[in-house]
Amino acid sequence: MLKGWISIPSDVNPKEEQDQLKNQGIEVGFFCEEDCKFYDCTVSEKGMNELIDNYGYYEWDLE
Repeated sequence: MLKGWISIPSDVNPKEEQDQLKNQGIEVGFFCEEDCKFYDCTVSEKGMNELIDNYGYYEWDLE
């Protein structure tokens, strides 16, 4: 499991995106509207594959 933050485009509804990320195997913590990032995220292997497949839409810093 990886942990860190994930950013989304500023024109996306964070609640809808949170639900989509959860379905992809990503648990998100709190959302900061100022920088459009979910913090305290936990990402499974499946979730990481989804992030990689959608690189450019999502940005992240995970360890």
